[in-house]
Amino acid sequence: MSNSKNLIICLAVGIFSDVKYVISSIVSMRKYYSGPVCIIINQKSPEMLDFLKKHDIKICLVNAEMSPESFMYYRWILPRKVLLERYKDVENVILPDVRDLIYQDDPFKYLSGKPLDLALETKTIKECAYNTKWVKTMYGEEVFQLVKDQMIICGGTMAGKRDGIIELCEHMMAESNRLGSTFVDQGTLNVFHAQGKFPETQLHETGDHLVATIGHSLGVTTVNEDGVLFGKTKDIIPSMVHQYDRHKHIEKLIIENAIKPL
Repeated sequence: MSNSKNLIICLAVGIFSDVKYVISSIVSMRKYYSGPVCIIINQKSPEMLDFLKKHDIKICLVNAEMSPESFMYYRWILPRKVLLERYKDVENVILPDVRDLIYQDDPFKYLSGKPLDLALETKTIKECAYNTKWVKTMYGEEVFQLVKDQMIICGGTMAGKRDGIIELCEHMMAESNRLGSTFVDQGTLNVFHAQGKFPETQLHETGDHLVATIGHSLGVTTVNEDGVLFGKTKDIIPSMVHQYDRHKHIEKLIIENAIKPL
């Protein structure tokens, strides 16, 4: 898969705009992936600009005030804007979180070729109080009953074809406008999938090659003494490790492995 046809779009905005929040993700990314990366920021400091230049990261500076609530809207409208205006020829796109995500391999090696590649967490919706509340508040009990046994689809690691990502962003933006202040994007993402809005989607379990989302639990994954996270078996090293900071006993090991040279 040609690097020139791939693109990673990151957001480092609001309270997470300090360079310290992007170091682990960007340094580990560049160990395995040398292709185009665009980071969306709404504040710039000399430290951030120097770091991004050193690692060949393109910048999209936006004039937008970010709050936790508005972020759930901007993280759809801004990548869509970047794709439409700047990257018309890319084929494959990943929209990863930055603050709590590191890389152990090139994730583009494990995309399915379908319009969307989405990552599962380690709990069902009914097993998570937050996801249960979000779905019930936005869509009511009847829809909750439809989706409650579905494994949670994480809103922090999305990937797929350029057109598939643009379509996803447009659906999420429209739903945000419709629901207003009750909108929580991860809840909507799960409901949309259960309703069959994106039929050509590949779901990736935690412990597979693409991503391990371990916020709720380590699931089938294990971490060795060097800070390498393994998947279902010792021959699987997930390319992205997401939400590792929820587990303080492994956080330091994961970060140290992420930033050390190959």
